[in-house]
Amino acid sequence: MSEVLTPKDGFEFVDTQDMQFTVNGTVASAVKNADGTITISYTFQKTAQAVQTGDANQDGQITAFDAVIALQVVAGLITADDTLKTVIDVNLDNNVTAYDAVMILQYVAGLISDFH
Repeated sequence: MSEVLTPKDGFEFVDTQDMQFTVNGTVASAVKNADGTITISYTFQKTAQAVQTGDANQDGQITAFDAVIALQVVAGLITADDTLKTVIDVNLDNNVTAYDAVMILQYVAGLISDFH
């Protein structure tokens, strides 16, 4: 990706040579163009994070609130994207139902140790 920055509002770029730098592990380079703009080029990769089955709000914990979210999806109060549907379909029947919320609550209460 690249972005072009343009001086405005009295802001002026200083004379620099081409440079390369790293921000949060992402390598970027900046080049001052003949017209006074600077082009910053960078690449980034999004690392997929594992999502825990039953953790509807993806806060790293399975709680009763996750069951509430599942019930809100069942009732049509919130729209679930594919990721959320996969996370709250804890019985793996390809449907989000109140039974998924019940299983989440059973897990929270210690009545079951996993969803499979």
